[in-house]
Amino acid sequence: MPPRSPVTTLPAAPPLAPPSTFPAPDYERLPDDAKTPTQKDVESDEAVWALYERWCKAHNKERDHAEMSRRFKIFRHYAKDVHHWNTHLPPDPEEAGVYIEKREEAKLLLSRGEDVSNFDEWYLPMELGPFADGGDPVISEDCKRLLKELEEMDRCSAAEDVTQE
Repeated sequence: MPPRSPVTTLPAAPPLAPPSTFPAPDYERLPDDAKTPTQKDVESDEAVWALYERWCKAHNKERDHAEMSRRFKIFRHYAKDVHHWNTHLPPDPEEAGVYIEKREEAKLLLSRGEDVSNFDEWYLPMELGPFADGGDPVISEDCKRLLKELEEMDRCSAAEDVTQE
């Protein structure tokens, strides 16, 4: 079994990405508010947009408003997914207590730069990676498919709203 990375990052680099698109060695030094969405960051589209702007700045992504708008649904999807991963607790209170304890221990060890390879990946935090808005310089094929799925879900949701009125 291959060793686990200490922090899970979404999404993975697009296949065959040119070397210039891989994260800089100083990725660990990015501000946490650009890597780890909080409840406040995902409670509205405006809040996610503010997170997206911080993320772009932290990753030195120079995108005009139109390009950011085009990639926003992908970023919003990944931001909510990362937040859910980091905050989800099982319904059983005893199991939830174990999750909380293990997550806190993993965060502490990671903050000290210590090895967490013995932790089950369920307890490790997930972060927004450098390709969280679809990839660079163009949106990857996987993210294009994701965008189509998200747009289809939006259309179905809008159609349901109209029929309920």
